[in-house]
Amino acid sequence: MEENIAIIDLGSNSVRVIVVKINFNASYKMMDQIKEMVRLSEGMWKSNLLTEKAMERTISELKKFKAIIERHNVKKVIALATAAVRNALNGQEFLERVYCETGINFSAITGEEEAYLDYLGVINTIDIENCIIIDTGGGSTELVLVEEKKVKNSISIPFGAVTLTEQFLEMDDSKIDEAEKYMRDLYKSISWLSKSKVLNIVGLGGSVRTLSKVHKRKIEFAGHPIHNYRMSVKDAEDIFCLIENTERFSRKDIPGVNKDRADIILGGLVPIKVLMEYTGAQNVIISGNGLREGAFYRYYFSKYELNENFADDVLQHSTDNISLKYDVNIQHGHMIKHLSLNLFDQLKEIHKLEDSTRKLLGIGALLHDVGLYVDYYDHHCHGFYLALNSRINGLTYRELVICAFIIGMHRNDELKTDWKDYCPVIDSGDFETIRKLSIFVRVCEELCKSQNGNIKEIKCSTEKNNIKITPVSHDAKALQLPKTLQCEKAFRKIFGRNLIIS
Repeated sequence: MEENIAIIDLGSNSVRVIVVKINFNASYKMMDQIKEMVRLSEGMWKSNLLTEKAMERTISELKKFKAIIERHNVKKVIALATAAVRNALNGQEFLERVYCETGINFSAITGEEEAYLDYLGVINTIDIENCIIIDTGGGSTELVLVEEKKVKNSISIPFGAVTLTEQFLEMDDSKIDEAEKYMRDLYKSISWLSKSKVLNIVGLGGSVRTLSKVHKRKIEFAGHPIHNYRMSVKDAEDIFCLIENTERFSRKDIPGVNKDRADIILGGLVPIKVLMEYTGAQNVIISGNGLREGAFYRYYFSKYELNENFADDVLQHSTDNISLKYDVNIQHGHMIKHLSLNLFDQLKEIHKLEDSTRKLLGIGALLHDVGLYVDYYDHHCHGFYLALNSRINGLTYRELVICAFIIGMHRNDELKTDWKDYCPVIDSGDFETIRKLSIFVRVCEELCKSQNGNIKEIKCSTEKNNIKITPVSHDAKALQLPKTLQCEKAFRKIFGRNLIIS
């Protein structure tokens, strides 16, 4: 049964909603996403009360959200309020008012639950074993220590971008050292944090996402998605210094800095800046997914009665979902994947590729026909676009680009899209790898075109300048093989060997 669900995240700084459709075959896709900056926690630092102005501003936006949710025919709404509401003395009173005026029934979640939902949003969409997750919101900062994909420890600290700015940086930036010392002392009081030795920090929240937005413009490659964006700690620290050394009223002019967030951006980056120094981490991974996506996965996995709230294999779960969502012939896809890996494994002395590329060949082969969802004609081109824009979780962007090119080149030597357009993430060596991997898929696709799943494996042998491939059939009598393959010339051009079918 199909259903549309909405998850609303009412934070201290912004309110956000995502609408996700779960299809009858259990695949899912995002249908809509909206955010508005409401500054709900503005002015509550000293009194610990939500102000009338902030409440009215927030309710006004929630009424708009309600109309959008109804337009999508949503039957299930998960509405979660975080730090501003849970810390305010009049927080519950405000939620009752929201319900009366909008009909949206919010739950004020604890800091621990917020941290856990952040974890679910990350662990189901980024393939990572060990890390510290940091989510800097407007009124709180959540930390989660992840070891072997499981939550080891977590904590919610009642200070975020808005509260740190109001306490230390509202008038000027002269107290930045005090703000950093305050966060450092907080971190020192967390016993498990001082003992953790992880190389990767996964950052969530609008302030942290700013690091990737500024860095993308710095390297002049705006096409790279924010989710799973990776940068060195040094690059992140350089951006912090750039923002700190820019006049506060000019920060909105820094490419990548959101104008609605410019006045609190320095305070919003203090928690991750100090965390990088305190832990000695080497890399920062930006996650575009957090609490909202975590709430979705908790609901989704519960609906399908899975014991854990996360997929054992992020990449497999993602490709399974894409296959179902785009009506891929899964049996055919797995056959082409199996046979392509046959070629890869037996021709290592010929292709000389690293073992890490085997995974990319498998994904490209599995989804090679995904473009048929659009149309048969030029379906390899459609497949390139769909793969590149479907966010295959578990892959870095470089790996995703390589997979997309494998899919796009499984029928022809060239693709209309020039690989050089992706130079910031792939180079000529990567493109040579793509040519080799895509020809394996092409060989297997041509062999299987009329075999109706009759080929169970391919055996290879090398004879001087020839590569002889021998398909092994489930039913040898029914096996009808072509004398030559259309891709034989392309194979010879890439590997300098003749391709012979035995």
